[in-house]
Amino acid sequence: MNDFDKKKFSEIIKKYKSVLDYGCGYGIFNISKKINYLYDSDKKLFSILKNKYKKKHHFKILQKPKFYNIDVLLMNSVFQYLTPQQIKIIKKKMKNFKIVIISDIPKYSRIIEAIFLFFLNPKRLIQGVKNFLFKKEPYTKLQFNYYPIKVIKKEFLDFEIKIIPNLGCEKLTRYTIILKNKKIKKNLFNG
Repeated sequence: MNDFDKKKFSEIIKKYKSVLDYGCGYGIFNISKKINYLYDSDKKLFSILKNKYKKKHHFKILQKPKFYNIDVLLMNSVFQYLTPQQIKIIKKKMKNFKIVIISDIPKYSRIIEAIFLFFLNPKRLIQGVKNFLFKKEPYTKLQFNYYPIKVIKKEFLDFEIKIIPNLGCEKLTRYTIILKNKKIKKNLFNG
């Protein structure tokens, strides 16, 4: 359901060597020359991911997240399922990465997003309602939290922040942020 823009993502991370996809779900990557670590808290996905990536040696499926010696942290369509307490915990670990990409963050509450989808992408709305009603996907069992852009900017004051169009298919209702620790000298957005 999440049409992740792999080309744009590859452009953003081209100078880095390794990626942790935190909350990877079923995995959004197919081909990559980088070292990729995949982690999801839903333990049922572990064997699915192992099987999907068994012939791809650049992919390492993790049973526990690894927050060190990795260049890029990707959280795609994960942030809205984190509680404020979980964000505080993971924020401390974000400083270990050269760059953090948080994608598919809702701009609006669930109901407002549903109204937009009714007009802009009814197929996605119907699929989302089905998933929610029948609890088909692991994320449907999680609490949805809405964090407006100004809250995110305030939460990540100690990072350089760049807001870009969403790497997922919903450009109007969702967005992506790129974070870099301010203590790292090289400017993320100028080279």
